[in-house]
Amino acid sequence: PYFQEALFFPYADGADFISHLKGTGGFKPVTGIYKDLPRSSEQILHPEKYSTRRDDPTPVALPLKLDGWTQVHNDVLGELVFRVLMSGFLDVDRAQTIAEGWDGDRYRAFQKKKGAGYSGTLVVLRTAWDTPDDAKEFFEGYAAIVLEKYDGATKAPAPKKAPPSSDAFAHFSTSETVPTVVQIERRGSEVLVIDGAPNDETASSVRKKAWGG
Repeated sequence: PYFQEALFFPYADGADFISHLKGTGGFKPVTGIYKDLPRSSEQILHPEKYSTRRDDPTPVALPLKLDGWTQVHNDVLGELVFRVLMSGFLDVDRAQTIAEGWDGDRYRAFQKKKGAGYSGTLVVLRTAWDTPDDAKEFFEGYAAIVLEKYDGATKAPAPKKAPPSSDAFAHFSTSETVPTVVQIERRGSEVLVIDGAPNDETASSVRKKAWGG
């Protein structure tokens, strides 16, 4: 679904975006795009967030280095990819509602260095949302998909009391071939996801470092 949507997006949503701009003043605003490129998939999906009431993405800092781990990927997802991710596990309307609250994100993926005895991938995702309510919707949505994406996933008691600054905190363990830990924490309009940690201690340590950034 991700590759299908990514290939389809420029031709469908991209065409709608151009059509919207052309309707606001002919080809002049269309030509102007090349001097002022859209900064997110959100602005393509919602042309008014580009042309009428500009809504540029919020930069999300995640300067994260983990001892014993190698970073294998670092990127931004954006509204389009969040919609695809959520719709793979939730109904389409709920997935779209969650994605529409997106305001910015940054993720980093790590793997253990060779010989470390853990072959899984750890993903650290820090997100910003338009409002605390939007962040809450994503928090609840991601908590729901964890139980779907991992066979045998269970919501487990947090190994330690959730930090005082948390508005919400969820802790999961999985029974995959390589068992992993997932932690999700919301603070105001931000949500942090630690997905694929090998144990509770690693997840908690990474969570603290990620917020510190």
